[in-house]
Amino acid sequence: MSKSDLASETLSSFRQGAGVSGGALPEWCDADKPMFHIDAEGRWQYLESPLPVKFARLFSSILKCVDGVYQLVTPVERVLVEVELYPLILVDYDKQGSQFKVITSLGTEFKVEEQAISCLDENIICSLPDGLSARFNRASYYRFINDFVLGES
Repeated sequence: MSKSDLASETLSSFRQGAGVSGGALPEWCDADKPMFHIDAEGRWQYLESPLPVKFARLFSSILKCVDGVYQLVTPVERVLVEVELYPLILVDYDKQGSQFKVITSLGTEFKVEEQAISCLDENIICSLPDGLSARFNRASYYRFINDFVLGES
């Protein structure tokens, strides 16, 4: 098995391991303070140091929000994550029938139903799997308003 295949298999097992739908959550790892922080612009930090996007993308795949608490959940432990506003920023979308494919600033993609998107006064918010939510960045916000609220496209 190649290193790439092993990494993919390991990550897949993390995603499918213990978690919100898999029964009891694992124990906390140093739950006194968050080890990760996500700022209002979706930038990740680990122990107050910037985290490269490739690692933020990896960790975002095991990010969950349970009872309003953001956490990274693996089969063996949970790590507390502090989030300023929203954990993910949406930079693009594509309407596909009754669904939208949304793309985050980390390069991850989700398919969501139309009902998952809510227009608020200052933001457009999208509900995502695992209790997560994301906000549209400025460009995608104005594009969405133009395409679907004003109906000019």
